[in-house]
Formats: sequence, structure tokens, C-alpha cells
Amino acid sequence: MDVLLPIAIIAGLILYVVFIVWLVMRNMQASFLMLAALRLVVGLIIGVAIGFGLLPSAAGLLLGVVFAVALWYGAAFLRSRLGKWSRLARQFRHDGDFAGRRWTLKTGLLGVPTARGMGHPLIAMQAWLTLGTDKGGLYLSHNLIGRPFHPAVYVPWDQVKMVRPENVFRWFQKLYLDIALGTDGIVLRLDRKFAAKLLAEHGPALPPVAAPAAPAARAKAIRA
Repeated sequence: MDVLLPIAIIAGLILYVVFIVWLVMRNMQASFLMLAALRLVVGLIIGVAIGFGLLPSAAGLLLGVVFAVALWYGAAFLRSRLGKWSRLARQFRHDGDFAGRRWTLKTGLLGVPTARGMGHPLIAMQAWLTLGTDKGGLYLSHNLIGRPFHPAVYVPWDQVKMVRPENVFRWFQKLYLDIALGTDGIVLRLDRKFAAKLLAEHGPALPPVAAPAAPAARAKAIRA
């Protein structure tokens, strides 16, 4: 029995990782929302465990909730700084109302693409986003849960550029689209189908999906 429990836990974690990978390949939106919800639940569990460990009573549970909220705000502060949202807000912060069309509870990745990707997923991942467009530009904000240290931003269309993801597998280029915001190299990576819907009315045209390299080109690359 003592041996079966760790095996069951490890098997469950492996199955969960496989499920998340499959879900990312099928639907980035749903997978990111699941991961964001998991992050919220884990933070709450950790906070309650700390509080109840210090005071094993009702007061400890209350203290645990306070710890969980503090943990969430601390994580939001780090994500804002390390995930480039704060840099984007310094340039394009929007404190007024937005009257254009909106889409809520959306997800994406925000960061500066490198050869290693968009950075750590827990930092780059932006969940519970509200995105909108009008004739002037692209609007981004977080809902109440993700709003701490993430003010709304509004990027004019002349500062928005559609680019094809270059640091992902070719097959994934059919799923994602990178939206370059401003001139600092910050990119918002969205599900391609949702990006097409988001930008259909006012945004610039989407870049074509990368075509597979010709056999001669692949052979030349291999020889090189």
C-alpha cells in the first residue's frame, strides 16, 4: 500500500501532463484557463496550509486566506514586471472607458520572443483577458482576478504588427499568431482562430501560415 500511493500519484501527474499537452495542441484557450484555475487553487491551498499550520483553528484558516491573497498579489506583481505587462503599460496605459467590441475570458502569452520561447509559461501566460478592437487600436485588460498590477492598455494600430511565430514548431504556426505591440519587441501570442476573429473588423491582415519547406531546400539545409 505504501508503494502503490506514490505510483498512483506519479501516474496521475503523467496523465495530467499528457492531457494538458493534448489540450494545448487542440485548444490553447481552454488549456490556459485550466492552468490559470489550477494556479489559483494551488495558491489557495498553500496559503491555507501555512495559516492552519501556524494556528490549527478557525483563525488559522482565516490567516491562510490572507496568506493566499498576499501570495496571489505577489505573483501578480512578478508577472507584471517579468512578463513585460508593466513595460507595455508605461507606453500605452489606458485609464478611460473602451466603447469598442470586446471578448472576455481570453488567454495568451505576453513577452519578448527568444530562441528559447516566450519565457517561463507561468510568467508569460495571461489568463482571464479582455481584448477589444475599434477604429483606433487594440485594447487589452484583465478581469478583476488578474487586474492587480496589470492596468488596461490601448495600442494604436500603427503600433500593431502581425507576425508569424518563428520560435515554435512549424505545425504550431498554424495554431498561434504573434501580435507585436509597440517597438520594444513585446509580443502577444494568441490562438490563431481567435486572432482572426478579433482582428477581422479593424485590425491589419493576418500573415499567411508558413508553408512546408520544399524537399530541395530541406536537403540543402541538412547539408549545411
